[in-house]
Amino acid sequence: MFARAVALLALVACCAAASLPETKDPKDLALGFHEGDELAREQRSVQDFLKTLGPSPAALKGSKDQSFNIGGLYQYDRQLQTSTVYKSRSFLSVNTKELSLSGPYIIHCIQVVDLKKDGMNAAVTVQRGGIGQRQVTLKFKSRRGEDINYMVIFWGQ
Repeated sequence: MFARAVALLALVACCAAASLPETKDPKDLALGFHEGDELAREQRSVQDFLKTLGPSPAALKGSKDQSFNIGGLYQYDRQLQTSTVYKSRSFLSVNTKELSLSGPYIIHCIQVVDLKKDGMNAAVTVQRGGIGQRQVTLKFKSRRGEDINYMVIFWGQ
């Protein structure tokens, strides 16, 4: 639940930064931004917002969070897609689910956010494609008798 709230706040911060009227902010001028460079201004606002969140729960000792990133964000990257992957538990069976993304953009980062936070979430593997390509397929495989509950965010250009 916390991860959804963080992702929602990040999205709101991006939208708010993109909708602000253009001003001659001294910070922008000091960083070398030109008037009309909305993408660079948006990128800076996202980075400033993420810095306020502090360390991730996974960095804390004793955390059972299974969230991770594949790749990294580049300047001018945009959020390509956000998907929630959920499959309810089945008695004494292993659940599997696949998530695919393909399009005209290059994928730079895949954020996989654990929504269970109990250390019992599914294993995630890249089946096809990946970072630096135009398509990717992720496979989620749960433990016997457990459900699958992740949020996946794809970033790229």
